[in-house]
Amino acid sequence: MFDMDENTAVITTRDIMNKKKRVVLVFHDTDEIWQFLDGEEVSNENAAVVSISEMEQLEPSICELCELPSGWGAFREDESKPWEWFETEASDSGEPV
Repeated sequence: MFDMDENTAVITTRDIMNKKKRVVLVFHDTDEIWQFLDGEEVSNENAAVVSISEMEQLEPSICELCELPSGWGAFREDESKPWEWFETEASDSGEPV
């Protein structure tokens, strides 16, 4: 489980909340905001804000990412594949990664 208040808001999509799509892309932004996405472009009409506890109940596999550092993301081809972590922010040298 994520080490944060269970009512902490996170970003996802309506399609994920309605179980039409699964989470395959996750971002832990440097401002500590979490995004749980389906890999498609997110529009304002499809975006949803929910609690982290709601996301954990809907998609328990995201708990594997509770140690994902800020400035990192994770991707998987589909829900049967393992998560692959990647850095999203500039490295210490200031060069983009």
